[in-house]
Amino acid sequence: CGKDIKKGWTNLDIVKREGVDIIFDLEKLPKQKILVRDNSFDLVYCKDVLEHFYNPIPILKELSRICKIGGTIEIKVPYGDMVFINLDHKRMFLLSTFNTKEGVTEDSHKGNVKLIYRRLYTIKQDRNTFLGLIKRFVYGSFLFVMNYLIKISPTIYDGTFLRYIFPQTNIHIKYEKI
Repeated sequence: CGKDIKKGWTNLDIVKREGVDIIFDLEKLPKQKILVRDNSFDLVYCKDVLEHFYNPIPILKELSRICKIGGTIEIKVPYGDMVFINLDHKRMFLLSTFNTKEGVTEDSHKGNVKLIYRRLYTIKQDRNTFLGLIKRFVYGSFLFVMNYLIKISPTIYDGTFLRYIFPQTNIHIKYEKI
């Protein structure tokens, strides 16, 4: 959770600080598990975490393990090359990275998650200037169309020049545990 402590949530971090409920180093997965029972949470929220690990698959499996059946696993990561703006980021993600269930399930052919949606979003938008409002309108319109097309095929954005003309900053993924 870093400094983003959410009241009423179970907050996990590698360091002890006020508001952190579970102190755990995710690098210890899969040899050690988070001290939480299977099927414990209705919502498992993972924002700006996976890009810090070369291999996020053990983390994804652990998120699936602790999520209740019928619950939601929500993931937010930086998109593409934007990840390397930060020196401690180790891995980049494209929309097509989340094209399959593989890596989220304990046994990938078992199929214990269902992709609810994947979409692009941007977090930095200048709303205080005329140029900022125009940019927000253009990006908003583009995102509306692009997120519709992404439902058909994520490579519509990943594999084309559009990702350079309209660079996004983040990917938002939601899975339902089944």
